[in-house]
Amino acid sequence: MIKEFYKEAETQIPGELYSLTYRELVEKLVEYLHSKRYFVVLDDVWNTGLWREISIALPDGISGSRVMVTTRSNNVASFSYGIGSRKHEIELLKEEEAWVLFCNKAFSGSLEECRRRNLEVVARKLVERCQGLPLAIALGSMMSTKRLESEWKQVYNSLNWELNNNLELKVVRSILLLSFSDLPYPLKRCFLYCCLFPVNYRMKRKRLVRMWMAQRFVEPIRGVKAEEVADGYLNELVYRNMLQVILWNPFGRPKVFKMHDVIREIALSISKAQRFCDVNGDDDAETAEDHGTRHLCIQKEMRSGTVRRTNLHTLLVCTKHSIELPPSLKLLRALDLEGSGVTKLPDFLVTLFNLKYLNLSKTEVKELPRDFHRLINLETLNTRHSKVDELPPGMWKLRKLRYLITFRCNYGHDSNWNYVLGTKVSPSICQLKDLQVMDCFNAEAELIKKLGGMTQLTRISLVMIKREHGSDLCESLNKIKRLRFLSLTSIHEEEPLEMDGLMATASIEKLFLAGKLERVPSWFSTLQNVTYLGLRGSQLQENAIHYLQTLPKLVWLSFYNAYMGTRLCFAEGFKNLKILDIVQMQHLTEVVIEEGAMVGIQKLYVRACRVLKSVPRGIENLVNLQELHLSHVSDQLVERIRGEEGVDRWRVQHIPAIKHHFRTEDGSFYVSLSS
Repeated sequence: MIKEFYKEAETQIPGELYSLTYRELVEKLVEYLHSKRYFVVLDDVWNTGLWREISIALPDGISGSRVMVTTRSNNVASFSYGIGSRKHEIELLKEEEAWVLFCNKAFSGSLEECRRRNLEVVARKLVERCQGLPLAIALGSMMSTKRLESEWKQVYNSLNWELNNNLELKVVRSILLLSFSDLPYPLKRCFLYCCLFPVNYRMKRKRLVRMWMAQRFVEPIRGVKAEEVADGYLNELVYRNMLQVILWNPFGRPKVFKMHDVIREIALSISKAQRFCDVNGDDDAETAEDHGTRHLCIQKEMRSGTVRRTNLHTLLVCTKHSIELPPSLKLLRALDLEGSGVTKLPDFLVTLFNLKYLNLSKTEVKELPRDFHRLINLETLNTRHSKVDELPPGMWKLRKLRYLITFRCNYGHDSNWNYVLGTKVSPSICQLKDLQVMDCFNAEAELIKKLGGMTQLTRISLVMIKREHGSDLCESLNKIKRLRFLSLTSIHEEEPLEMDGLMATASIEKLFLAGKLERVPSWFSTLQNVTYLGLRGSQLQENAIHYLQTLPKLVWLSFYNAYMGTRLCFAEGFKNLKILDIVQMQHLTEVVIEEGAMVGIQKLYVRACRVLKSVPRGIENLVNLQELHLSHVSDQLVERIRGEEGVDRWRVQHIPAIKHHFRTEDGSFYVSLSS
């Protein structure tokens, strides 16, 4: 810093400078700056230790003096630098901004020249691949020397090679490599693993976490669950801008991530160089076989149709084409076939001793091999939205199983009530004492009685529950102290759920009850940690609002044919509520929201309430309401808020987005009623 100040003042740097101690350097800098107004830029800072070392040498309080720190780490940006410090986040370039910058470099600002040379289509594709990064400027400079359309197309098709070899783009690559080099070792593996997924792929949090755990990427920390450690990894990658959050759940937790296209290209090149992972981007699954790559993603149809790799730890299939799995995958730990064209599992699957993670979600697979229980190291089994409706006998032998996800949707004639289908399983499944997730199974008397022995469960979903199951179900659930998610659905809409005996409610964060409730359970008011509560088909004669209004963490409340009264009044409370669903209330004629109630609500859905004649009275007080969705409601309600002449227009004019959803013979549509 002292050298830079001397240079700026065009003064010769004194020779004794290099022999001074830290204390003497500090004193020299303070003395130099004491009477000056200064502006210091610290570029590309990676840790807060730098500021601790130099801040003492920068006199504070001098009028107009400023220190600017640039960083790609949110941890550094969020550090407290003292009174008056501010964080400014630079957003990605908008598409048109990037295009203008690119044209200024590539065509000297002349769009006419771009069009005359027939380059606009490929040029815009190049800018699109930059996805808002200032890389567009560097690319523009490089492309200014290329005259032929064929040269432009070659660059577009080989951007990864250009980043590695072109001198003008190597600078960009080296900057991004700094971010990777600064990662701790466990995060490096987790980050590189993400480039297995296709370009712009939406990576879900739980899927990533479970795949990382299967590969032993998650370092054990005493007293902390592996899932929580992995969540920390994800947060760190987001803070460092290595991953982008593209969807948050309503409770403020990141749910879906993506990797920027350019960052993915660089991660993939690092992965190939380190023999870590590869993709078959050239219609060929054998591209990295000789290099010992451990993790492979099939993204296109293979010429041979067969995976010939024998040393794989991960096989991720992201294509609808038929893939033939070889029996030689003895080292495989994770097999992810989600959404692939696989229809039948090979018999040798049960010999994959090391397999920890198996994802059959959204496939046409109908059954698991009869000897499935031989996969004794399996930790995750996901058959969500597949055709598997029954698990084979012997599942109780999978002692390491932690996540068992079998949720399926029903598209048959009885889907109005049984829209979620359970999976048949032997009651012996209850011998799996380490199972944490059990979603979702058909309720049977013996299964329900034994459920209480599975004390590690955090998530339970049961369907086809009968009234006579109530007492045993409550008794079993009361033994499970860590339960965070509970979903219970009765066998049909007139079958009551007998849940009065439930007492272990302190840990529940999400609760869904589908079935008739003859009374409001007294324990509703004890749900101190619940963030989501869904009631479907409850048909309550008594208003449940006053039981729920004081719940401190409730964010999402869904009433679906839950109340048989004509008037629903929210008098107070619901301080943290952000989403409210009012659905299929067949007798409801009036909704009232008194001033001070649910002041933070952001989304309100009113659906299939045919006799409701107007929007909720008091909706004008909901100043934070961003979206109002009206689906299949009366024409009278819609007309009262349509246009400036609507009698209730003044109540909703502060809401940015108002949508009216309706159905005709030609299909489902919506229109905007916003001003």
